[in-house]
Amino acid sequence: MSQIRVVYSPDADGNPQKPPFPPEDQHPGARRYYIGDLVVDAIGGEPSPEEIDAVLNPPVEVKSLTEKLAAIGITLQALKEELSK
Repeated sequence: MSQIRVVYSPDADGNPQKPPFPPEDQHPGARRYYIGDLVVDAIGGEPSPEEIDAVLNPPVEVKSLTEKLAAIGITLQALKEELSK
């Protein structure tokens, strides 16, 4: 398993962006990999597509309306009462 340090996305024309500095500038053990249209600086070997996907698309926790309201100190009942006025 690799540790991804940086992912460089393609430029506006879809070409991979090659940074003007070596990956070792960011970390002495980093290496640069060209994976599809991405340039990836990583430590510990070439990252898998799944590892890159996990960095670019982390899981998002979805909360219910009740949980969101509770986080700001409002109960669903109080909101209903306020809206019915």
